[in-house]
Amino acid sequence: WEEERTLAVPAKLPHGLHFGNSLDHGERWLAVGAPASDGRGGGSGQGAAYVYDLENPGRAPVQLDCPEAAVMPAHGWAVAVDGDVILVGNPYVRRGLAPGRVYAYRYDPVSARWRFAATLQAGNAESGDEFGLHLAVDEGWAMIGAKSSWAYFFRLDREVIPMNVISW
Repeated sequence: WEEERTLAVPAKLPHGLHFGNSLDHGERWLAVGAPASDGRGGGSGQGAAYVYDLENPGRAPVQLDCPEAAVMPAHGWAVAVDGDVILVGNPYVRRGLAPGRVYAYRYDPVSARWRFAATLQAGNAESGDEFGLHLAVDEGWAMIGAKSSWAYFFRLDREVIPMNVISW
């Protein structure tokens, strides 16, 4: 194995904020989680995910911030890429009874921008479950892990987000 290239931490992001805590890629996009990002890079201070365009390696990464307030910065703890959809996990969001959430973002080729599309949460969440701790997505199926004894499956409708939970 030989090293082909490296990705630098985005210019405004200080070192030591867990950049690279999670990684996933598709044919075009690479997502990198930085769950301890504190907002000094212009973000929310809730953690972030950074999206690199593999077809345009010279382009600066896009920062995906948490769309809602969270107790602690953990947005980007886990990331998953499937085509033009990126899932970003935040297992420490504590709003109501949902002890973790996953956020879906979709790339809009018309505006050439990433847009927040949906919030995914467990229907049976309990305190301490840490929903969104682990993510995988493939062929329109999102698989979401939690610290609880559950694994969650969501089916992505490519035309209409949100995803619908499928239970067996």
